[in-house]
Amino acid sequence: MHNQSDIIKIISQFHKRYRVGKILMPVSLLESCYLIHAIVTQKNYDIGICISPEALRYGALFDLFGLRTLVVYMDDSDPTRNYRELDDLKSIKGKNIIVIEDDVVTGKTLEIFFEKIKQYSPASISLFLGNPKRFQKGLQNIPNCFQSVYVVPDAISDVERKQIIAILQLNISKFLNKDWHRMKILFTVDLHGDKRKYEYLLQSARLHKPDVILNGGDLLPKTDGNAIFELQSEFFEYLERHFSVFEKKKIYYLCFFGNDDLKIYDERLDRLCQHYEYIKNIGQRKIEIKGYEFIGMNWVVDYPFRIKDRCRKDTKEYQIGIQYGTALLSTKDGFKEIIDWESYINRLPTMQDELNKLPLARNMKNTVYVIHMPPAGLGLDVCSDGRKVGSRAVYDFLLQKQPRMSLHGHIHESPDISDIWKANIGRTICIQPGQSGKLTYVLIDLSTNAINLFQQ
Repeated sequence: MHNQSDIIKIISQFHKRYRVGKILMPVSLLESCYLIHAIVTQKNYDIGICISPEALRYGALFDLFGLRTLVVYMDDSDPTRNYRELDDLKSIKGKNIIVIEDDVVTGKTLEIFFEKIKQYSPASISLFLGNPKRFQKGLQNIPNCFQSVYVVPDAISDVERKQIIAILQLNISKFLNKDWHRMKILFTVDLHGDKRKYEYLLQSARLHKPDVILNGGDLLPKTDGNAIFELQSEFFEYLERHFSVFEKKKIYYLCFFGNDDLKIYDERLDRLCQHYEYIKNIGQRKIEIKGYEFIGMNWVVDYPFRIKDRCRKDTKEYQIGIQYGTALLSTKDGFKEIIDWESYINRLPTMQDELNKLPLARNMKNTVYVIHMPPAGLGLDVCSDGRKVGSRAVYDFLLQKQPRMSLHGHIHESPDISDIWKANIGRTICIQPGQSGKLTYVLIDLSTNAINLFQQ
C-alpha cells in the first residue's frame, strides 16, 4: 500500500516552490492518481499549467508522474486582478497544454486564464479537474476553448486501485530518491566575446553538470570606434551556436548584456532567446527555477569611458567625474554624441531608482540577484589604480532586501587587487569573481551553500 506520509511530503515539496495558500490533499487520492497517470502516459501533452493555490495538490501529482508542470496564481475572489505567473510561460508556445484546476463553478476563472495565456500561442489547451464528479457543480460552465476535459471519477474498480497503488509505490520511490533540492549554479561574467573562454565554459559545464549557467553581462566583443557595431553584430552567429548546446542539454542559461554590449542589440538578444526554452534574458527580469528566484540588472554607475548606454548616477547626489571624451549612445545609425552628458544623465533614473523598479521576489531566502555593478564598501569594486567605484545604491538595496545571494562583475581586476571575491552584507552572500586571462567562474550549490572559485 502507498505511504500517505510520502504523498504529503511530495505535495509539500511541490508547494514549497511557490509558497501560496495552504497545503491541501487531493479529495480522492487514488482516483486522482489513476486518471493523472493515464493522461501522462498517453503523452498527448507537453506541459501542465496548474492554477494555484487550490490545484497545487494535483499539479504535484502530474509532476510526480513525469509531466513538466508550471504554475500560475489566481484568487477566486478576484481572478481578474489577482493573477500572477509564478513560472515563465513563454515555453508553452506551440505546445499541447493541459490546465490543472480543482473544480469549476461559474467558469469565470477559466475564461480569464484563457485570455491571459493565449498571447503565448499554445498549440492546444485541455482541462483537468481534480475534485471528483460528485463535487463538481458547474461543469456546464466550462468555456468551449478546451479541446478535452478530464474529471476525476467518483470511484475506480478494485483492479484499478491495485494497479495505481503499485504504480504509486514505484514512482514515489523514484521521486524520493532524486535530489530535488539540488540547485547547482555556474556563474561567470565579463567574457567580452572571448571564444576561447566560451569554449572553456562549455567544458566546465560538462565537468560540473550545473542546473543553471549564469552569465552576468558583457557577453559581446568590444573594440574602439564604429567598428564595434559590426563586431558585435557578427558575434550573434557564434552566440546562437553556444546557446544551442545548452538548450540541447536542457541546462538553463540565464544572461543579459552589460555596459560594453551595445543597447541597440537588446531586442536582438530577446529574439534569439525566444527561440529556446532554456535560454533566458534576465536583464531587469525575474525567472523562477525549482523554487529559486533569479533577478537580473545590468545598469552601472557612470564612469569616464565614452559608451554610456547603461550608465546611471548612483543616487541623486552623485557627482559626475572627469570624462575621457564626449558621451556616446548607440543607435541604428551609429553613435549619437551627447555634448552635455551631465545635464542628460540628470534627467535619467538613478541606480537607486532602477533597483526599486526590479521585479519583486516572493521569498528572499531563495532569491539570487545578478547585478553587473558591484556594491560599494566590500572590496569587490577596486580598480587597478586603487580607486573604489562600487555602488552605494546596490549596497543599500541588498542590505534592505537581504536576498540569499548577489552575483556581480564589471571590475575585472578587483579580486586580484583586493584579494577579495566574496563578502557579506548581513545575511546576503556577495560574489564578484572578476575575469582575467583565464576563464574565471564560480560554482555554487544553493542546497549546501558550497561556493568554489575556479580558473581555467
